[in-house]
Amino acid sequence: MSSVAALSPPALGAEPSSLEVLVVDDDAANRLLVVRWLERVGLTALEAESGEAALAILRDDPARIGAVLLDVVMPALSGYEVLERIQADAALREVPVVMLTAHAQQESDVLYGLRHGAVDHLSKPFRGPILAAKLQSLVDRRGRLLALQERLRSAEARARTDFLTGLGNRQEFAEELARELAFTTRHQAPLALLVVDIDNLKIINDSLGHHSGDEAIRWTAAGLRRTMRSSDRGFRIGGDEFAVLLRGQDRPSAVGVARRFVRAGEQLPLRFDDTRALPVTVSVGVAAADASNGYEVRELFERADRALYAAKHHPEDKVQAEPG
Repeated sequence: MSSVAALSPPALGAEPSSLEVLVVDDDAANRLLVVRWLERVGLTALEAESGEAALAILRDDPARIGAVLLDVVMPALSGYEVLERIQADAALREVPVVMLTAHAQQESDVLYGLRHGAVDHLSKPFRGPILAAKLQSLVDRRGRLLALQERLRSAEARARTDFLTGLGNRQEFAEELARELAFTTRHQAPLALLVVDIDNLKIINDSLGHHSGDEAIRWTAAGLRRTMRSSDRGFRIGGDEFAVLLRGQDRPSAVGVARRFVRAGEQLPLRFDDTRALPVTVSVGVAAADASNGYEVRELFERADRALYAAKHHPEDKVQAEPG
């Protein structure tokens, strides 16, 4: 809220960044001048004329913002108050903030801003090239950090995903099962588990080759996805074995889901080449923690696995549930 910088920006030029600079100043002339300098180095800007507006923009999509240029002296919320709210919000505090003050830069102002999370401090009237260069550096650095975080998230997701089916792997299943068991115990909410085994994978591998066996595994995973609700989670936990967690479903409901899955596999044979099609049949064991057993979560997987063993030895009924 003060004087416009004395220097005028030269003509526009460079390749734009995908991240934007949030320019926060109640003085429209100052915002315009900052925006023009940013455009000169290829940066695009979002403008906010108040601290409240700035916080709303940040909270809407913090990953869109590469840096914030924040005027100190504004009505309602001062720049320092906005800075404190940014630092108090875990989703926002990684966005770099540069403070812009109307009066000569004082050591106390710089120290206050740095102690409260600002990464730099500029005074008005500012030198356009310096302001633009500092913000460009911050935006570039934040872009690299976001890219690194995304690569780490992708690597972690790959480590928890079965490469053949795209379902969660055994590690992901173990962790998700622990979370679901804790949820069921805490909220006394039903949870069902299906353990699924492909009956004829060895025959397919031996007669048609392991490539066809891989096709059968992918086929089974696709069938599970078609059967599951959006809240259900499917996993490949072994070579021919799958698991499905059904939050909110009791034993009878889970048996119904399992039967639909078995019927779908029998009715839709997998065509391996132009002439040969085979059904990919499965057996399913069902266990649940529900009102019938007082939401008993102990050994839920072992109970479902025992039910699967029974299903494998009862070919007339490929779905077996634990007694209850």
